[in-house]
Amino acid sequence: MKYNWERIKPIIPNLFTTLSLLSGLVALGFINQEKVVTSCWLIALAIILDGLDGKIARYLKVSSPFGAMYDTLSDFVTFGVLPAYISYSLLPVKSNFFVLIPIIYVLTGAYRLVRFSLQQTQDDMGSKKVFTGLPIPAAAGMITSFIIMNYQLWNYLKLLNIHLLIMFVFSLLMISRIEYNPVQISKRTIKYLFLILLVVVLIAVFFFRFHSLIYIGLISFYAVTGIIRHFVIKIIKS
Repeated sequence: MKYNWERIKPIIPNLFTTLSLLSGLVALGFINQEKVVTSCWLIALAIILDGLDGKIARYLKVSSPFGAMYDTLSDFVTFGVLPAYISYSLLPVKSNFFVLIPIIYVLTGAYRLVRFSLQQTQDDMGSKKVFTGLPIPAAAGMITSFIIMNYQLWNYLKLLNIHLLIMFVFSLLMISRIEYNPVQISKRTIKYLFLILLVVVLIAVFFFRFHSLIYIGLISFYAVTGIIRHFVIKIIKS
């Protein structure tokens, strides 16, 4: 039995990575059906699943180069290509200027992921201290949450210029040298993971009317606190 468990353990975090990638691919299908809000919420689900795969791998002590590379490729598709494709599909006019912003987002997202992968190979595979640059799931979360908010308020992407500005700013944050702390999950938290997820779902249902604002607020708070922390540390050191 112990032998079987040792063989199953490495599969578990890769399963979460697969589910995250599948959420993104299903989101692509909904975009082609013009179900924008559904596709954006599927990317939000992918962000949760992506956050769990690495933490579970470290908890089970099964971190591997294969899992890290698989996670990177999944992130590029789900959080790099898909948010850019969603934004592109919502553009009323496919002008060169408008199309340039989603392209920049994809390129900076790819750079961010490659840089992170190289840093992982230099450090211990199971360790994760800080992220250099905004993590791409956070950037994807900001872009999709802003789209959801627009559709809930006006049923279309009304604030297009602000959306493109956000996309450009978050592209720069991904390739910046600003350090972001990872969201930590303790071993005790892992044990009660399903109970915590149930509570989160109940809270989300209770605040259903304001869920898009909560979503965009959490992402914004994470992005802004990283910037503030970066400049405070620079001021202290100077």
